[in-house]
Amino acid sequence: MQPQPGPRCRCAPAAPDVIQLPLVTLPKSMQASWQRKIPPQARQEVLLLGNYRPAVTIARALANRGFSIILGSLGEDHGCRFSRHVHDVWDHPDPTKDDSAFSLALKHFLAERPSIKYIIPITEEFANYFAERSEPLNGAATLVSPRSDIVATFADKFTALKLARKLGVVTLPFDLVQDYAGLLQSAEIIGFPLTVRPVGTTARLDQKKALILDNSSELRAALP
Repeated sequence: MQPQPGPRCRCAPAAPDVIQLPLVTLPKSMQASWQRKIPPQARQEVLLLGNYRPAVTIARALANRGFSIILGSLGEDHGCRFSRHVHDVWDHPDPTKDDSAFSLALKHFLAERPSIKYIIPITEEFANYFAERSEPLNGAATLVSPRSDIVATFADKFTALKLARKLGVVTLPFDLVQDYAGLLQSAEIIGFPLTVRPVGTTARLDQKKALILDNSSELRAALP
């Protein structure tokens, strides 16, 4: 049986295990708040969107600097919502399934919580959501996120790699394939171990953001 064309995938050699933490430049008021003790009732609130591992690090850092942390959640029973640094949890609709419902829920939540000073999108889904919209947030809340054009550029990993190569940044070999035959051909050229991932930042392969494959047998077994 001939293999059927699959989704477009980006291929690249597997890199060594590296822990990558987000680089966030905080407003001066957030950087300076650790210097003073703030009573709980007077704390400014920060809304973190995305129940993902980096949220724990950011929640801890900001809570230690006197901020009250609210975590946005899709109703998960795991992750940062159980951190002692999270003071409240806001369960909200999934913007990737119904962005209108999320927009309305966020508008109402910000109206109910005028003490929210900053909104920080943690995961790609929320960074993309805000990058695609230009309307201002309700109340005095400030979005802490890169510019929309930067988010859009780096949401497309293939475009980001091409930009890095153009600017002289050393990159591992990579390719964009359109079908299964192209995937096998690129794998032969690039070699193993090989990282295969969808082009879209929110797409998944076997419920994973990327597959790391050691040889052609693993490739054919993982993507038959």
